[in-house]
Amino acid sequence: MKNIFFVFVLSAVTFFNGIAQVTSIKVGVDGVTCSMCSKGTEKSIKRLSFVESVTMDLNTTEASIFIKSNQTADFKAIAKAITDAGFTVRYIKFTYTTSSPSTTNFTVGKSQYSVISGNLKAGINYVELVGKDYMNAEQYKQWENVIASQSQSKKGETYFLKVI
Repeated sequence: MKNIFFVFVLSAVTFFNGIAQVTSIKVGVDGVTCSMCSKGTEKSIKRLSFVESVTMDLNTTEASIFIKSNQTADFKAIAKAITDAGFTVRYIKFTYTTSSPSTTNFTVGKSQYSVISGNLKAGINYVELVGKDYMNAEQYKQWENVIASQSQSKKGETYFLKVI
């Protein structure tokens, strides 16, 4: 019962304009092979103004990034921090909450989002960014045509998502 109450309170606290603030992000990082690589990547991500903390897992080569309260995650900046450290992004995954499961295009802050695969449900959704900067080249090739066709109808920067 406590767990159900905690999830409800967490969802209510982070609920913002139908979409929850992104509070944590998982990023797969390719090329990390040692503790120095891991530490360098962690330091590069920690320099971002919206990042509260970062934990690197050398076994999974995954970064767990926690975002400061009332801050908006900048996925382009995260990807750039990783490439600036000398590595590549394998994936960027996060959760958010929506009360409008039929929504496929929405805005959070200044960022536009478009769901191109899967269906949203009311409540917590697990999503992965789809795009050249947010996945390895092999994965991107599978999505390149979908993104190109979707991009023509969008104005400005749009983050493409697949529900996982």
